[in-house]
Amino acid sequence: MKKRVRIFAVWIAALAALPGFAYAEPQAEAAAEVFFMGSRVETDVAPYYDADAGGLRVPLRFVLEAAGYSVMYEEETATVTAVSPENARYIVLQIGNTNVFGNTDGFQTEEREPRRLSHAPVEIDGRTMVTAEFFDLLNWACTSSGGGVYFTPNAVPAD
Repeated sequence: MKKRVRIFAVWIAALAALPGFAYAEPQAEAAAEVFFMGSRVETDVAPYYDADAGGLRVPLRFVLEAAGYSVMYEEETATVTAVSPENARYIVLQIGNTNVFGNTDGFQTEEREPRRLSHAPVEIDGRTMVTAEFFDLLNWACTSSGGGVYFTPNAVPAD
């Protein structure tokens, strides 16, 4: 009986050592900084790698505000609305919902349906966190290197 218990314990330890079997907290990139068009953006929640989404999540408000958008949050429905006073463009998304609405080409299909993200926005420490895929809809380049996450709008509008 003791031999079976030892074999079982070794088997469990071996499984726990395999990737995907051991639980680990997502590694927040505490040193990661956010930049928009080369300027550092102050945030109160660090970008972090989301293993389920397979990519980096960043705080939406700070990046959009750096681009000149006004960002509003309706707590009752967990809905974020961002409006650009410069060109009257708007974006609407909801925590936990993969649909993204907007009045730019990147946010609507040819049939004027909302776009669907692969991974819904999530709330972390009171902030809406989105993956880089969201910024693709804005036709922005999003890269990360050297402890920084960089956003640059592309000159050509999205189709």
